[in-house]
Amino acid sequence: MKKSILVLGLALSAGSFKIFSQSMGNSKYGETNKNNNHNYSYGRLNSPGNAVVTNNEEISITVNGLMNLVADNYVAIFSIVQVAETIEKADTLMNNRIGTFKQKLRKAGIDVSEIKTDMISFVPKYDIETEQKLFSKVYNEIPAGFELQKNVSVRFKNSDKLDDIMSAAAGSEIFDLVKVDYFIPNIQRSLDSLRKRCLMEYKTKLKDYEMIGFKLDTLKKTFADNFATTYPPNRY
Repeated sequence: MKKSILVLGLALSAGSFKIFSQSMGNSKYGETNKNNNHNYSYGRLNSPGNAVVTNNEEISITVNGLMNLVADNYVAIFSIVQVAETIEKADTLMNNRIGTFKQKLRKAGIDVSEIKTDMISFVPKYDIETEQKLFSKVYNEIPAGFELQKNVSVRFKNSDKLDDIMSAAAGSEIFDLVKVDYFIPNIQRSLDSLRKRCLMEYKTKLKDYEMIGFKLDTLKKTFADNFATTYPPNRY
């Protein structure tokens, strides 16, 4: 299983200053560490550094930085659907599957307190009955049973545990892994550290260009920054 990686990139310009970043974690279906309050961007970062003269009064200097971070903990979310003829039977079968899952997780070393169950839906199911009338047919819905759906979330700290969790789920007739969320602590502090390092590189480049005759102190400087995250499935 891949470790979660935060990749941050920075682009700076004498006319404009931009920061780009990329965070790599792992989730089954694309996005999902929703607790991170930043933009999402997929694609390549710019080259490590460059300077472009667009006209006599504008110079653009770009600096990119990368940072790799390992996730602190993970949450695997499974979807369970149970269909039965009666409400009681659907509820009993569902509880049996979840109970078996918890027992197998406990044997795999997962703390039961890290397992959470959420109710998603409980709805009746219908079949269609055809009623023949004199000059036409009528199609009527008749009760056929009930469908119960729940989500089970499992939090774990060691990424290698996902194999054990998947085995426990399969042994409990749970086959739908919705996604795996990755959580990185102090992500803002990491971003600030990267930004400072990129600014240092930016200042170094300014000195280099001034040495070859660019009068950067006469230009109006503007700055903007941005960073985002992506996950291994989007990079494979």
